[in-house]
Amino acid sequence: MTKARDVSTPTALVLLNTTTFSAQSSVSINNVFTSSYENYQIVYTLTTDYGANLNLRIRASGTDYTTATQCATVIERASTGFTTGASTVDSGAYLGFARQSKSAGIINIYSPQLAATETALTSNTLNFTSGYHSNWLNMCAFNTTSSYDGFTMFLNIGTMTGTIKIYGYK
Repeated sequence: MTKARDVSTPTALVLLNTTTFSAQSSVSINNVFTSSYENYQIVYTLTTDYGANLNLRIRASGTDYTTATQCATVIERASTGFTTGASTVDSGAYLGFARQSKSAGIINIYSPQLAATETALTSNTLNFTSGYHSNWLNMCAFNTTSSYDGFTMFLNIGTMTGTIKIYGYK
């Protein structure tokens, strides 16, 4: 029988990596997912030189996984209400639209090191623009049961500048 976790005790996050980058179309971080933690949180802030789609691919031994990724997205836009959708994307998990002004987000990645289960993620991306804010909520599954040790965040156009922090859930 599995013992239930005491919900009165908060889950601790352990900072594993901080990466700062400037004018990059993609940022790859390797060897950050290990057997020390089962689940991870990625926190990022960035700006772009164009409005662009922000995506994420998981990777193993320096190679991105580029096969089908299934995502369901709920998009909240201040000026247009809510929009929902689902897609299979070979280019990676869609995190949202990144703007020239500040974008920020939190990504939770589940079981990237466990080869017996699919790796999944949830993300929340926020954009801050004068007079306009947007929020993307995403759930994605990578259709693979391989073990992964890193990820690549990338834009479909232009470059980005910012910081990515990776935490392990203890």
